[in-house]
Amino acid sequence: MKQASSLTRSLLASTQLLYADLYTLTLIVADPGASLGGYGGYGYGPPAPAQLFYTDADQNLVYDGNTWLCTHPAVARTGVKCSLDLSVDTVEVSLFGAATDLVLGVPFPQFAFNGGFDGATVSIDRCFMPTYGDTSAGVVNLFFGNVSEVKPSRSAVVLTVSSQLELLDLDMPRNLLSPGCIHALFDTGCTLTQANYAAYDWVTAGSALSINSTGLNMPAGYFTQGTILFTSGADTGATATIKEHTLVNGINTFSLMTPMNATPAVGDNFTVFPGCDKTMATCRGTFNNLAHFRGWPFVPSPTAST
Repeated sequence: MKQASSLTRSLLASTQLLYADLYTLTLIVADPGASLGGYGGYGYGPPAPAQLFYTDADQNLVYDGNTWLCTHPAVARTGVKCSLDLSVDTVEVSLFGAATDLVLGVPFPQFAFNGGFDGATVSIDRCFMPTYGDTSAGVVNLFFGNVSEVKPSRSAVVLTVSSQLELLDLDMPRNLLSPGCIHALFDTGCTLTQANYAAYDWVTAGSALSINSTGLNMPAGYFTQGTILFTSGADTGATATIKEHTLVNGINTFSLMTPMNATPAVGDNFTVFPGCDKTMATCRGTFNNLAHFRGWPFVPSPTAST
């Protein structure tokens, strides 16, 4: 059932009304204007995720303290349907922008190519108005979901947004006996909060496959199999898996699994998260989380006889 305010219900019962759709994109990359915390020494508390606000109206709309932009980029979508079953509904949201349109300081197409929209959530709300620009009646949510596919091009980015019912598409049986932990680091079974382990630093040297920094003092290997997320520079929004983390004479070196699209520049900020090899020793020694370890390290190894 859709929730609507009394003012919205009154407008829907009237003979004439105006409406526009509001699109809220919540990214996994941090808002560069928010305060940063963690081991990098920037402050306290994790940074807030960046949010983008767009509308298909003919003018900018202000609602709940935020401004939804009608251009740069323009936005359109496919139809939304409501169903009572457990089928996963999808909506394609098209964002039309050019290289002159910036997202967190990065040209719009490059931001999408970096993976800046990966893992984002999209909320589509309809605002009913007695006169154009009057948003006091509130909004009605039409669709909310996760970005499951990003198709960037020179002039547009098409986001395929799937409803959160897709989270029910789990492989069964859920638990398999294995020496390593069956949980993914920071998932609900692991119980650890990712933001509490985020570390913040900036590039002092490096290449597309190797990043150096000097602001962190975790032991060598702490970030191996972890993730690095760039929050400024040409790679803003891009993430990469860390193949190996070393610490020599105060210099952290992050060797990446795959090269970055653009070579990070000195001074580019990034957020880095530790990795986990799913062993009991790491769970106990690095994360002090042995109570939630779900591996069976003492299961006998498979053997064969003839």
